[in-house]
Amino acid sequence: MDNDQKKTLFFAIILGAIFVIAIFYMLFNAFLNKGTISLIGETPFLVEIVGGAQTDCQSSPCEITAKRGYQNLIIAKEKHNTIFKEVKVRLWETREIELKFELIPQIESTNEVLPPDQYYNYSLVYDENEHLYKLVSNADRSKRPIVYFSKEIKNPQIFGGKQTVLIIGENGSYKIDTIEQTKTQISNANYDLTEILSGHFSEKSDYFAFRLVSSPNIFVLNSANKISRTELIAQRSLTVWTYDNKLLFITDQKFDASNMPLSDASTDGFYIGTYDPINNSYQKIKSFSEILEKPKRAIITGNNNAIYLETGSGNYKISLE
Repeated sequence: MDNDQKKTLFFAIILGAIFVIAIFYMLFNAFLNKGTISLIGETPFLVEIVGGAQTDCQSSPCEITAKRGYQNLIIAKEKHNTIFKEVKVRLWETREIELKFELIPQIESTNEVLPPDQYYNYSLVYDENEHLYKLVSNADRSKRPIVYFSKEIKNPQIFGGKQTVLIIGENGSYKIDTIEQTKTQISNANYDLTEILSGHFSEKSDYFAFRLVSSPNIFVLNSANKISRTELIAQRSLTVWTYDNKLLFITDQKFDASNMPLSDASTDGFYIGTYDPINNSYQKIKSFSEILEKPKRAIITGNNNAIYLETGSGNYKISLE
């Protein structure tokens, strides 16, 4: 075999090797260079790999194959917020992803009659035997003392909750734990509590939302007896406590880009949102053009998945989950 033939054979071998490698690469990339994404969530939902195929998931877990590397998923479910998720796919491995779909709040008219508000009423009375003043529940016929006071509290306002009572007087303000039967004096308050017009406790009585004579805003007293001023305007907002200690509000106030309520009126109808007293933050949920006036009352279900509103034009149910 002469040199030309050897060169020809050498180049043929090289070209053949390149061809085999190219074929192997194409086959590997097309059929083997993949992993599996296993999506776990309430079905049905639709999954699209950006730049790739769509999958209609009718059962959970829903398994789809994808090329190795980072993949961007668009996951859509009817009446729920779309989920955008970046997933790292590993070669021949299964990546499990749990999905939590957030329902886009839906409003509907309802004929359901809202239950009456529950009130907890207390009184301060003089105990002739002990020669002390005592706090008693109006529902207790025996008038058993919850706590005693050595001196009369002048002109008291009494706000009752399920487990807590707030007493505001000219000569002292107190928070009473009705379960432990203890009292704590509120001192160094940065607002004049004798100006309280109205207020209501959270379900566990950890927080107290109220309004003052001298301010248009809603305030919150926390479990450490510290007061925060919210941006919610009392006359334009209805509030009710959720079971996880967030203040749910219905207001016609406008919101800025950071979800902060403004004094300007919204052009989108009344907004539903929550205020978190722990980190002093607001979460706007949605506006509803169907609500034309501030509701008279609001009831939230025990699992926080629905709100019932009573308005002058009828009752509404807003589904949250």
